Amino acid sequence: LDKQAEYITLAQLLLTFDNPYWAAEVLINGQKKLVPFKDEETGEEKLLPVVKEDEKTLKLLADCLISAQEYEQAIPILLRAAQLSDDGQKYVVLGSLYSQLDQWENAAEAIEKGIKKGNVRNLFQAKLSLGSIFLEMRDFEKAKKEFNFYKRLSIKQCLAHKWLKS
Repeated sequence: LDKQAEYITLAQLLLTFDNPYWAAEVLINGQKKLVPFKDEETGEEKLLPVVKEDEKTLKLLADCLISAQEYEQAIPILLRAAQLSDDGQKYVVLGSLYSQLDQWENAAEAIEKGIKKGNVRNLFQAKLSLGSIFLEMRDFEKAKKEFNFYKRLSIKQCLAHKWLKS
């Protein structure tokens, strides 16, 4: 394999056929494989990895590792993807990973960062998760605050649903 697209296609194929561990291995090998690249401006030749570490590729690698239940290995990769991302969703997923490993402070910090960054797919669920994490941390005031937000949001959605129904 010599092109990033070939590595990604093979990884997606392996993932489709329930081989997430091997899909991750394909992507990792693509990141390790170096190929010569000629800089057109300077004419200088450099060695660069075939599979670049951009947001999309890092997210795919993290998804493969998560599917393979390799949570500890997925965390730094998902963190890099979250840092490159324009939205907060990857931080929320990162918080869920930390929760799987009972790393409550890291989980709370990641989800809060995701909410602050914005564009979280399901703010409702993120706030509920954050409240549960604070309960695990025995921080009852913060848990209460998050659950109250969840409750207010839930009531508003319920009222909006009733209004739209009539």
